[in-house]
Amino acid sequence: MPDFRDLLPRIKELNNTIVIRAAEINDGPGFVQLFNTYYKRKTSLEYFKWQFFTSSYESRLFTAFDDTQLVGFYGIKLYPLTSGILTGFAIDFLLDESYRKKGIGYLLEAEVEDFCRTRGVSVLSALPNASGNAAFKAFGWNSVSKIDTLVKGLPIDAKMINYTGEIAIGDEKYIEFAKNKEFREWRYNAHPAYNYEHITLDKDNFAVIKLFANPFDKKNYQDIVEVSYSSMMHLVKILEKIFQEAADKNVDSITIWALPHTALFRFLVKQGFNSLPQERFFCLKMLDERMAPLDHLEKWNLAEIDAEIF
Repeated sequence: MPDFRDLLPRIKELNNTIVIRAAEINDGPGFVQLFNTYYKRKTSLEYFKWQFFTSSYESRLFTAFDDTQLVGFYGIKLYPLTSGILTGFAIDFLLDESYRKKGIGYLLEAEVEDFCRTRGVSVLSALPNASGNAAFKAFGWNSVSKIDTLVKGLPIDAKMINYTGEIAIGDEKYIEFAKNKEFREWRYNAHPAYNYEHITLDKDNFAVIKLFANPFDKKNYQDIVEVSYSSMMHLVKILEKIFQEAADKNVDSITIWALPHTALFRFLVKQGFNSLPQERFFCLKMLDERMAPLDHLEKWNLAEIDAEIF
């Protein structure tokens, strides 16, 4: 596949009124207006500031302007992995419809990649929707896998949790997006739109949940945004508390991410969780060819906390 950078001189020539630059704090209203034009899930100035100007990890939004009009943006967060590698995690990529198919996305991609290289990033990562997945593939990314959400509907009863010891964690060691204390403080306690609840057994065994009232299907969802456990018995105790919370709050469904190769997935399926196909994908692009072994879903563990929609 030809390197898109070979096309950049011609793209710049055809888009000579377009200026690519890093966002400034006063670009917030334009960001909100463009975002809310295309998404049912609305955003705010508070989100813009939180995501790109107060993040615990370095975060940057690159913008495309035609004169004074904001016509596109592409966010990137410098996110360490538990393997010690630094990744650039892509967020909030969008182009105004009238400016699509003109190569402007390539100009933004080039700016993002150049920025990441100066910061020592080895691999780009993203969890886009279907249209974002198509755009990233055009930029030379690999769509590693589609990510489905696991859902447990009614009845939700803590007494129904069944574990007889047939599933064990074993020696599971997966690559994850690293979360330290400062990140969790920013992600949960400072979030401008969502409220989270912590369910804690001890420092190694806990969950973070979020109640979400879906305005479209009128149902109440309890998202398990993050769960950490040191044994399957600890997981059982955490889920018992989560199920009881859900029952007390008249939740219609519980959601969680668990990848098919993990013990968590096998356990949840036995508890009545089913895969709900959604338009969410896991994508990677190697800036360092030595990172190619990461390009397999079986090496990873992903959770809802890793996606900005939860």
